Amino acid sequence: MNAVERLQAAIEKLESIRGTAPDPWTAEPRRVVDVNGTIVASTVTSFDAAGIVTLHRTIDAQLAILRAGLEQGRAVERFPHYWYTPPTDDALALADAILGGAS
Repeated sequence: MNAVERLQAAIEKLESIRGTAPDPWTAEPRRVVDVNGTIVASTVTSFDAAGIVTLHRTIDAQLAILRAGLEQGRAVERFPHYWYTPPTDDALALADAILGGAS
């Protein structure tokens, strides 16, 4: 995948999960059940809760970074003879992280 395709795929992935992700405040706690069906532990660690809330709150910022990179990449593709800055390494790194690795 080229830079524009990576950025577009990451945007599509984030947008698709943003609408279906549960509200982090309504998530069920994790339960550990023994072989008899007895709950032996029921926890949501502070790291899990904080991580979920933080990620939930940063999706719009991540989308803004990806969209800016996408526009830069499209400008370079459309007008290769003009001076346009390619997408930043940060935007591409974010896209690769969302997609699960470098493409």
